Amino acid sequence: MTINQEIESKLAENDHVSVFRMLDENPEVIDEQIAPGNTFTYLIEACRRRYDTIATGLLERGADVNRVNAVDENGEGGNAPLWFACQGPAEGNRDLLMLLIKAGAQLDSQGESGWTPLHMACQWLHVDLAELLLEAGASPDIRDSEGRTPLEYAKEKVDDMTFMRLKRVFN
Repeated sequence: MTINQEIESKLAENDHVSVFRMLDENPEVIDEQIAPGNTFTYLIEACRRRYDTIATGLLERGADVNRVNAVDENGEGGNAPLWFACQGPAEGNRDLLMLLIKAGAQLDSQGESGWTPLHMACQWLHVDLAELLLEAGASPDIRDSEGRTPLEYAKEKVDDMTFMRLKRVFN
């Protein structure tokens, strides 16, 4: 088993003590892809899993807060940790977003389909995350590869009540 596979295994178990020990012993791997065929870095994986403690430790050890995942053979990828932190279940996302923003995450970086973290927050209907991104300075005017802003995209997905909440956040 390679060191990257060992770290990935401990990260999947949310075993931050082992992850940090192995990274302290092998600092050169902190921003590498986890494994061949897996385009994620350790920070991206921690963000996807909502492991705040591991994300904090990775950033303290010098992980690049803006390093994007590799683009795979299907053309998917090119997404930063903040993009991943804006998707999925809402539990734990707000603290993770604040951590990444404080660490210098680029608020308007565009990943797959030209989506910014704000597009992703709107796609997942995370009004509170959209509000946090906007308060931090994210642009509501960036258009994705289909020419839509985050709010325009959200309008097609949500009921009137949720859209009105989002619209208030954008104004």
